[in-house]
Amino acid sequence: MQLSLFNGEENKKQEKLDEVVDKLKQKYGYNSITRAGKLHSEEIIKLKDV
Repeated sequence: MQLSLFNGEENKKQEKLDEVVDKLKQKYGYNSITRAGKLHSEEIIKLKDV
């Protein structure tokens, strides 16, 4: 984990979010939740390989 030089409260929020995401992935599978920015990244990678 990388420590922030700035707001410690933001770190706590991120840790809580990470815990929830980890629990959802454990319960429903790794691909059950992802960041919005990664939604089409696999399609873009496939297009570059063509």
